[in-house]
Amino acid sequence: MTQYSVFCVALLVVYLVPGPDMFLLLNTGASEGRRQALMTALGLALARAAHVCLAALGLAALLRSHPWAFELLSIAGGLYLAWLGWQLLCAPLTPPPLSVTLRCAEAIGRQR
Repeated sequence: MTQYSVFCVALLVVYLVPGPDMFLLLNTGASEGRRQALMTALGLALARAAHVCLAALGLAALLRSHPWAFELLSIAGGLYLAWLGWQLLCAPLTPPPLSVTLRCAEAIGRQR
């Protein structure tokens, strides 16, 4: 196998292995509908492809050889997660709209 073939096989395995994003996809499908679930799946696929491509291009080696770049990236990621947490804490506590609740109940009823 060529290196490109190994890369494609690795990418396929990464796409097929379920993970925490499966919960996100199922939750989105149940609450938002099929179209939003497909958009979520597309976003997850693009994110995985970008991650694998950056690894193939040597980003991991660059971060290993330049510890300050890794530190900078870690700090930026931590600040982004803190900002997301702050946004979540400041968000109003409102129940989901009745239409979402009814759609979830219908989806559960169809599964039985």
